[in-house]
Amino acid sequence: PELYQYDYPGGCFGLLNDTFVWRSACLPAEHHYDWQSFEVRVTNASCERNGVAASCTTAGRFLRTQVLVRQSVQALWLTLVVLLLWLVFKVKFTKPVLTLVVQPIEGMIQLLSILSADPVGYKNTP
Repeated sequence: PELYQYDYPGGCFGLLNDTFVWRSACLPAEHHYDWQSFEVRVTNASCERNGVAASCTTAGRFLRTQVLVRQSVQALWLTLVVLLLWLVFKVKFTKPVLTLVVQPIEGMIQLLSILSADPVGYKNTP
C-alpha cells in the first residue's frame, strides 16, 4: 500500500508531485474510489501540543492500487493456467476414451444391427 496522506490534529501531510506537503486543511481524496483506499487511525490518550496535553488522533490514508493490480494479474495468470490444464487433459484423455468406450459401443451397435437384420441367420446359409 502507498501512503498518500497523513492527518494530524492541526492539518495533514498530503502527497503532491511525489512529495509530502503540509496543508492546514485536509483535502478529500481525488482520482480514486473509496474501495481503492483504506485508513488507519491511531488515537493517543495524551498528546502534547504547544504545552497542552490532550488526546489526539492521527490517520494514515493508503492507496491499494498496486495491490489491486497485482491481484488482477495473478487472477489472469491463474485463468490461463486453468485453461492450459483443461486443454492438455482434454487432448490426453480424448484418445483413451475413444479407444476404451466409444469404439466398443460402436462395435456392439454394429453387431446388434446385423443380428436385428437376420436374427436366426438363415438368410446367409445355403
